[in-house]
Amino acid sequence: MASQAPRDLENRLKILLIAPWGNPTGWREVSYKPQRIPDKCRPTEQEGYSEAVIKKSSTLAIVESIEKGKHLQKTPQLIAKIIVAETLAKKEEIDRCRENLDRVEKIKECIDQHVEKEIREQVEEQIREPKNHLEIKVAPAIGIFPPIAFKGHAYNYWAYILIETLKNLNKIDPDVVIVDITHGINYMPVTTLDAVRKAVEIHLLRRKTERKTKIIAMNSDPIRIGREAEKNQKPQELHIHIIKCEELDTTEAMDRAYREIDSIEIGNRFTIYNRLREETEETQAEDEATLNTLDECANELKERIKDLKVFVRAARLGLPIAIAIQAEKLSEEQNRTNPCIEDKLAEALKIIRIKSEGEHIIVRRNIAVKPESLIVALIAEILPRDILDTISNKKHEIKKHGDTILFTPRHLREVIERYIVDNAAREIASHELSDIKDRLECVKHNDGYEVMKSKGTPIPWGAIYDAMEKAVDRDQSFIDMCRRSRSGDRYRLDQELASKLREELEKSIKGYEALRVRRPCTYGDPQPRNFYAHAGFEKNVAMVYIDREDRVWIGYEKGCWEGKIRGMIAGSS
Repeated sequence: MASQAPRDLENRLKILLIAPWGNPTGWREVSYKPQRIPDKCRPTEQEGYSEAVIKKSSTLAIVESIEKGKHLQKTPQLIAKIIVAETLAKKEEIDRCRENLDRVEKIKECIDQHVEKEIREQVEEQIREPKNHLEIKVAPAIGIFPPIAFKGHAYNYWAYILIETLKNLNKIDPDVVIVDITHGINYMPVTTLDAVRKAVEIHLLRRKTERKTKIIAMNSDPIRIGREAEKNQKPQELHIHIIKCEELDTTEAMDRAYREIDSIEIGNRFTIYNRLREETEETQAEDEATLNTLDECANELKERIKDLKVFVRAARLGLPIAIAIQAEKLSEEQNRTNPCIEDKLAEALKIIRIKSEGEHIIVRRNIAVKPESLIVALIAEILPRDILDTISNKKHEIKKHGDTILFTPRHLREVIERYIVDNAAREIASHELSDIKDRLECVKHNDGYEVMKSKGTPIPWGAIYDAMEKAVDRDQSFIDMCRRSRSGDRYRLDQELASKLREELEKSIKGYEALRVRRPCTYGDPQPRNFYAHAGFEKNVAMVYIDREDRVWIGYEKGCWEGKIRGMIAGSS
């Protein structure tokens, strides 16, 4: 039986169900027919509906339909989360928590427990036995429900859903995420859908392999109310429809992450929330330690985000050497820090202030999460870790020779395939790298490597390119022959041509040496148009080095990178 376990796991359809709820008090039984989960998101095809399930909630009907699994090709593995708002708390419960507890986070925990208990009792009335995979969570919320007013910002609800979804995505790594918005009220359906989508994108970035995750939004027909509906003793028959279905993949998530990083503006400090109201010093002091820790956690990411902006722009522009240099720097930074945003923000969201005004109570949360900044902070914690995993086993393909940062063509090829998501930019970068490798193959077969190695230093790519163009009189067929030889075809050496190539190579290298100037770029500044057109392999800034084992290395001078190229990329839009 033990040998069957891996096969059983492979045959499971892992599903995460998230459902925002309002107040379930007064909900009546309905005969629900959930739409079947499709194998693929196909807008032109209509999936059928599962058999009817009588429940007071569409969410519980979906849960039972999935558990039966009659319409599914794989055995379902389900985690279900019902999200309710803290606004369901009653005044007497809040008063009791305040009387018995002193610490703010304990009061919040006490209030949540009362709300969760009441909802759980109503859920358990409708299910046959307790379900370990069904959990109820209480989210921060706003609204006036006399005699209680909950004040804060809806973005805090969004942030809570994002963090809670990320936790569950890590637990189950689902194939499908279902969001049942039937029972959500006010801002809950829209914010839940958006937060779940963002969480899935971030989760895909955390994975080390290509992956697709399906997001399905479901909503029930509206229940009919009125005298005629009440006269009918039979439960109303309602369908639960798929109103949106999309598949997200790792490449799409990476592209979205690039856009988020590229668009963020970084000031003197980087924060992921705004304060809504200044409190007295005495009141602030109780919360300040938690908020300060969150501030420190976020602000530590400021310089990393600036480096990521250069990395992202290099990736979007299709510049593999620039990507590789920034990746190396980011991987070094990642070793010095640990992710902390999720945990520290979760603690900050527990901070509430409760104030009595006569018979009324005001529950206030004095921060408003900034969605764009939170997303960027989470990406800034993830991408360098992914880069570190990519770089850590590639140290033998990264070299520093004097002041030049160099990489093997194989490493640059992996950078192109992993981090350049735009197809056109990827093709250009691949073509330019292949052209360099083909031309260097010609140099190698004609004993040109000995000329290059005799210099003992990296040589401008332009010196090699220009020498070859003169030696073969721009004969493309010669380059094609070198390309074929790299593929395994036999290469026939032409002694006269070999001699001419070596001669031109000597002249070209001396010519470039004559152009040497002071830093930052020894052989001339990069020209933006040519630089981008050739994927960063511009003749006068790209350097080539041949080591003793005839291995090829390509890169930039450190001074040229830091003094010119990096700033040019950072200023690109």
